[in-house]
Amino acid sequence: MGKIDDQFFTLPAGKSPARTSLPSQRLVVPGNAVRREVYRRAEFALVAYGQGNDAIWSVEVPASGG
Repeated sequence: MGKIDDQFFTLPAGKSPARTSLPSQRLVVPGNAVRREVYRRAEFALVAYGQGNDAIWSVEVPASGG
């Protein structure tokens, strides 16, 4: 995962590609998926929904007020 200005991107790594939801390209997360925050900074959080090969990784940015 990388970030340039306000744009996030992912690069493939490993044998099976991970499903990744980005602020600019959202994936639908199953309603019963358990949310687990893996990493947080002021400008974004990396979150995993589910586990193992079925997990959906999500880059989540804080809601902007206004």
